[in-house]
Amino acid sequence: MPYSPAMNGIAERANRTLTETAWGLLIEAGLPNYFWPDAVRHACVAKNRALTHVGEDKWVPYEAFSHRLL
Repeated sequence: MPYSPAMNGIAERANRTLTETAWGLLIEAGLPNYFWPDAVRHACVAKNRALTHVGEDKWVPYEAFSHRLL
C-alpha cells in the first residue's frame, strides 16, 4: 500500500532520530519551543557531518553528497 509507514521505514526512522535529537538539544539548552526549527536544522547538520564510515577512506555524508572535503 503506497504512502504507508511500513513502506518507508528508513525515512521514518531518520525523521524520528532528527526529532529526538532536536528535542534533546532544546531540553539540554533550556530553550523554548520556538527554537524548534533551529534545533532540527542543527541536528540535521550534526548528523550530516558525523563520521559514518571507519577505515582507510573515512567520509561524512556531506562529503559524499557534495564531493568536497570538509
